[in-house]
Amino acid sequence: MTGVQTCALPIYEVMGKWGAAEKDYQSLWKQFPDNLDYGLRLVNAQVNAGEAINAMSTIEKLRTQPNAKADPRVDLAEADTYDALSEFERERIAAQDAESKGRAASNQPIVAEGLRSEGFALWGLGRNQEAKAAFKDALRMFVDSQDVVGENDVHMRLIDMAYEQGDELEVTRVYEELRASYESQGNQSGVAAVLTRHAGVLTEQGEVQSAGRMYEEALRIDRQIGNKASVSSTLSDYGDLLEQTGDLAGANSKYQESLTLSTQSGDQSEIAQALSDISGVLFDQGELQSAKIKCGESLAIFRRIGDKTSYASTILLLGDILTE
Repeated sequence: MTGVQTCALPIYEVMGKWGAAEKDYQSLWKQFPDNLDYGLRLVNAQVNAGEAINAMSTIEKLRTQPNAKADPRVDLAEADTYDALSEFERERIAAQDAESKGRAASNQPIVAEGLRSEGFALWGLGRNQEAKAAFKDALRMFVDSQDVVGENDVHMRLIDMAYEQGDELEVTRVYEELRASYESQGNQSGVAAVLTRHAGVLTEQGEVQSAGRMYEEALRIDRQIGNKASVSSTLSDYGDLLEQTGDLAGANSKYQESLTLSTQSGDQSEIAQALSDISGVLFDQGELQSAKIKCGESLAIFRRIGDKTSYASTILLLGDILTE
């Protein structure tokens, strides 16, 4: 195995190319079957690639290794796999095993990871108050160990829980807490991302003016730091808000700018989404032929990149256009 191939693996993970990562980790683990790290990375790739059943098979093989029984990372990988399979009680047990081993070794990061996984399991089991407690304990430990990624992830889980339960005050409180966390880290990209996501929630709640202000602030920050990908995505969301309020010209302006930026960056998914969004505005304006053309261009890209969900929603749009 060459150094070039090995170095490519983390890049696959960052880019979300889990199928490619799975294939290469499978090859590495086959060559070095005693390497627990390769096995764990293979499980992670399989879970993220939607191959949870294969991931469980990999874990069973990992369990046969002498050093695997005492390693809490294997329990965490097993918990993640059970989560992907929606087997929440088994996930809870695996998470608690990891947590127990972490406490015995005074390994706070492992305990935090175990608590987070336990929170997911309890949430899936409908034991929401216990899940919230587990998430908060994990959050405290992530903060103590300065694990920014873990801290921010748990914040997002708490937001999801509050939103699911219709607790708007809690959603706002945790968003503000998360924003403050990003600001204290000097993470402007994170601040913009929180603003965009919070704006989406406010839009669903009908608070369009507050949502608009948040989109504007997010765009200002992302433009300032040169994050074109986030600008393009936020423009799309902001355009959706304007379209819902009947401001078709404003929506079209946002969608067109999103299309320009995504074309410059080569982001095929964003290009296709912008074309679909523009098609929707043209449809609302009664420009059916132009709407049909843009919709067709969007569908061609979604089909090529294999985005089945977006393809399906755009097909529905095309159906509306053709039946008009």
